[in-house]
Amino acid sequence: MSRKWFNALLLLIILLTACGNNTQETESFTVTVNEGLSSEPGKDSIKTYTVEDSFVVRELSRDGYDFLGLRYHNSVFPAGTRIAVSHDMMLTAVWDEIETLTPEADMLSDTDGEEISTESPDKAKWQLIDYEVTINGITPGGSQTYHLKPGTYEVPSYVRTGYAFLGLSDGNVLLYPGESLFIDSDLDLNAEWQPLEY
Repeated sequence: MSRKWFNALLLLIILLTACGNNTQETESFTVTVNEGLSSEPGKDSIKTYTVEDSFVVRELSRDGYDFLGLRYHNSVFPAGTRIAVSHDMMLTAVWDEIETLTPEADMLSDTDGEEISTESPDKAKWQLIDYEVTINGITPGGSQTYHLKPGTYEVPSYVRTGYAFLGLSDGNVLLYPGESLFIDSDLDLNAEWQPLEY
């Protein structure tokens, strides 16, 4: 009987061992992502993820840039894309610099003072605007025309022999030198003078 029990026990051990070997180990892979969050060389943000079969691209953000996705060889995968993974991978973030208007660009106008528009695909459309401001009477019978961007300006002080400059007037309001003048349209102003008494 002991031989029978020994054979039964041996058969049970073989069966249990065989059944235990049928369980498969899942293989894991490393996905390395260069997020490219710094414009300084060598300061990139590198993240490493351990995955079994797929990796989901998460949205990244960087000041002044739009995130286009992660590049693997010649393909770019946008945020939310699930990438099938069957080996270790190195992905690199792809960024598109957001075009912004610089203060110098805000002041651009063509020679006729017309509006200049610039467009950037898939971005907000910007229109560079300047206004024509004419000041009459700076010199006797003369005028000066300026092309200015919208904003607040300080009324300048002008000098003319034999006169004291009082300020600029639109016919209704007199603005004194040093006061603020807000420009949001074309203006026609008059220099107001008072004769000096000697």
